[in-house]
Amino acid sequence: EPLHNYDAVLQAAPVLAHARQVVALTGDLAAWAERTRTGRTGELRVGMIDAAAVALDRTATVDMRRTALRTLIEAQPTELRGVCEKLINDRHVQATAARGLALFDDPAVARLLVDASRRARGAGREAILAALVSRVSFASVLLEAVETGKLAPADLSAATVRQIHTLDDAALSERLTAAWGQIRESPAEKRKQIVKLSTVLTAAADQPAHLPAGRLLFQKTCGTCHRLYGNGGDLGPDLTGSGRHDLGYLLENILDPSAVVNRNWRMSVISLTDGRVVSGVVMSRDDKTLSLRTAQELVSIPVADIDEVSLTDRSIMPDGLLDQLTESQIRNLIAYLQHPTQVPLPDPAESAAIK
Repeated sequence: EPLHNYDAVLQAAPVLAHARQVVALTGDLAAWAERTRTGRTGELRVGMIDAAAVALDRTATVDMRRTALRTLIEAQPTELRGVCEKLINDRHVQATAARGLALFDDPAVARLLVDASRRARGAGREAILAALVSRVSFASVLLEAVETGKLAPADLSAATVRQIHTLDDAALSERLTAAWGQIRESPAEKRKQIVKLSTVLTAAADQPAHLPAGRLLFQKTCGTCHRLYGNGGDLGPDLTGSGRHDLGYLLENILDPSAVVNRNWRMSVISLTDGRVVSGVVMSRDDKTLSLRTAQELVSIPVADIDEVSLTDRSIMPDGLLDQLTESQIRNLIAYLQHPTQVPLPDPAESAAIK
């Protein structure tokens, strides 16, 4: 029979005991899925009931539940969607459930994924966003959430934005640029620099980095504009929740900051009626004043004193931030940026030596 009564399945102790044994002994998920695939659409054979039971059983180990859910995804029985929808907010199997829901081209599924993304963290959230940019119909729902304020533009990483553009839908890309901002390919010279530094840092991965020294370098190099763990400036986006664990993402944004420019952080050039020109990020504007965040301060400019406001396609973040750092300093800074928790600053004597 089709699997409709989840609670009844969960209460069936003999089924669960057998299911754990079957899943634990299954090495080739694809082969087992093929053997248990039914020829009668809409029905699940016993093996699929076993797998669904384990996936839904919160008392089973996380590895076993993920294995069971992957088995269902391989076999794609009719009840796969129902099981994945029930598990999309379960952080232990959320990432796997998102991959299962990506198989269903239905805007209702996309809306469910958007709602789940707002509560998800870490790998679960990344898998949900990956599902949302896997097809045009899903990406359209994701962009609608940004356009209506349900999600913030900052909720979409540069990698997510690039993936939407690869869907090759002109209307979608136009909406994306309006809602999120500009993205372009890095020039060849900068691309070479990114690849070279990535190779150097990867090769040195087994050399321990000095995280406190990295934090001190962050304060000097990045902290004027960016916040991390509640400390820093407001000229650029808060880095605490960004995709900084990804080395490629970090290097591209540091070495070629204008390649990916969120619309909220594009530099504006303000020409004033007295001949002065100031630049920064426009934070707000009304009939009387414009609030501009410069590299030094937040200034309020009377609208009557403004001759022209030009929104550029460039980031407020300058190029060449790493040019004056040694390889060891770069390794410490990048390691700190990728670290998942805050670390202490070096002691005063050590700080003086680092300077």
